[in-house]
Amino acid sequence: MSASLLSSYQAALHPLDMSLLEGQVGVEDLVLLEPLDEDSLIKNLRLRYEEKEIYTYIGSVVISVNPYQSLPIYGPEFIAKYRDYTFYELKPHIYALANMAYQSLKDRDLDQCILITGESGAGKTEASKLVMSYVAAVCGKGEQVNVVKEQLLQSNPVLEAFGNAKTIRNDNSSRFGKYMDIEFDFKGSPLGGVITNYLLEKSRVVKQLKGERNFHIFYQLLAGADAQLLKALKLEQDASSYAYLNGAVSQMNAMDDASNFRALQSAMSVIGFSEDEIRQVLEVTALVLKLGNVKLTDEFQANGIAASGIADGKVVREIGELMGLSSMELERALCSRTMETAKEKVVTVLNVTQAQYARDALAKNVYSRLFDWIVNRINESIKVGSGEKRKVMGVLDIYGFEILENNSFEQFVINYCNEKLQQVFIELTLKEEQEEYKREGIPWTKVDYFDNGIICNLIEHGNPKLQKLKGKEEGPVLMADTVKKVNRGNGKTSARILLLTKGHVILTDAKKSQAQIVVGLENVAGVSVTSFRDGLFSLHLSEMSSADSKGDILLVSDHVVELLAKMYQAVLDATQRQLSVTVTEKFSVKFKDSSVAVKVIQGPQGAGNSKLTFKKKGSHSMEVTVRMLQIGEEEEGAI
Repeated sequence: MSASLLSSYQAALHPLDMSLLEGQVGVEDLVLLEPLDEDSLIKNLRLRYEEKEIYTYIGSVVISVNPYQSLPIYGPEFIAKYRDYTFYELKPHIYALANMAYQSLKDRDLDQCILITGESGAGKTEASKLVMSYVAAVCGKGEQVNVVKEQLLQSNPVLEAFGNAKTIRNDNSSRFGKYMDIEFDFKGSPLGGVITNYLLEKSRVVKQLKGERNFHIFYQLLAGADAQLLKALKLEQDASSYAYLNGAVSQMNAMDDASNFRALQSAMSVIGFSEDEIRQVLEVTALVLKLGNVKLTDEFQANGIAASGIADGKVVREIGELMGLSSMELERALCSRTMETAKEKVVTVLNVTQAQYARDALAKNVYSRLFDWIVNRINESIKVGSGEKRKVMGVLDIYGFEILENNSFEQFVINYCNEKLQQVFIELTLKEEQEEYKREGIPWTKVDYFDNGIICNLIEHGNPKLQKLKGKEEGPVLMADTVKKVNRGNGKTSARILLLTKGHVILTDAKKSQAQIVVGLENVAGVSVTSFRDGLFSLHLSEMSSADSKGDILLVSDHVVELLAKMYQAVLDATQRQLSVTVTEKFSVKFKDSSVAVKVIQGPQGAGNSKLTFKKKGSHSMEVTVRMLQIGEEEEGAI
């Protein structure tokens, strides 16, 4: 928060008896810090952190500095303490935020939303779980209520197993975005909920950075399954036997994969998964893992055209058995592409490189659809009947900004998501608030702020001047969708070079030999550069890419196993309707629904998580902390 914002904020405060602050470590609410500049802010957070005071307020926002160690400040004793006091009466705590949201929902009949943001490793996942555990502990009791609470809580270990992974920064990093609506009756007792997931990092299935792991479930399955189950799934216990896990960190001291696998099975049972459903989920997980071990070899047809073949028939046969397909069907799907028109069916062979891409695309696609199916299955168990009147508490846990030299298309969409959330914050906490003061004639000191709507419009619609010249909107997201649909994902034929900075965009056609898209976008977190070359739209594809589409059509065959058929039924429907759906389209629809929900919900309450640069107890670098505070500094200025 800048000094000018602080002055505006403090001008509206009554004189504070500073004796009330005696005995506390530093200043618990940064709006009271004097002088408020970067040095004093860092000094205050460092002082509190060194005394294991990891929570600090900025008004009604909670800042959490990740300690990377367990602290004795959670559990029933602390829950009981915070439920009996208002927000500012006790030390800053995530429980205080959860209590304020729940009491507002219960006593004032106001829907609530808690936004949890921060960079990777900031502790967002843990903060989300702490909010849910607090609400579960303080809300109503009764046999049916307890069943609902347990199902809501047990959704966490299931989603973590299939959606979280070890990264360089975080041993339990969420690799997807999640918005959960918890629904309550008029007494404040939970009725159920619904989960919306965003943009799973499915590329992790086939490749991880050095020092990182694949999704937890693969290691949990190998470590926790007994010999009989491993045999049924045609798996070996050694993680190094699998190409999709080889080279990654297979074990972590802080994580017991075998124990977590047992907890996963228990959680799925509590939620309502049948034994048969659990078995089928594990079978699909196993076949994804084994796809990485399919070795492809060079072959040449009589006419000299490069083709491909399967080097190890045993692996393909075992995968086929798990899928309900013959090894011949699976080999044909991996080594050739079939295109159908109204008049004919054309089969094209794939060379080794293309077949390897098809194999990996199939693995990513199957795993992504498995994750979506699991989320939908959880929603079936926790959904609320349509006839019941209910109040809602939303908990939004999304990816944070990443400021990297080069970002993938996935990261570009993630940063775009954060821009949209920033826009919601600005509208709720600054723009609408000050407009209301103006309408009602309330005197106040105007707070100047940067409205990032121009960035969102630029990403979505492109430059207004170019729209007039070209007669259409053409932002990066729309352009990616258009190119993909027109050219079936071949970025080379319609590539552009884009430069976005300070609200200006330059588009130039690129020669095919130089086909690439470069996006430089100055956002609220700093300057983030995204560079895409050749493979831009390969990352952007979903159902309709050549590899994924071929796999999808194969997987809805009559004799495929039941779970795969359910996972791909939507694809069959889309194919029959000749619809093309892209990653950005699906993501935009989901996120638009949730951002609209955030706008109409009273609040929002904020939980900002600040990460440390090093995962070492007691080490402390404030560089990232300051950057995260700069992102959120304007939002408290007019509250």
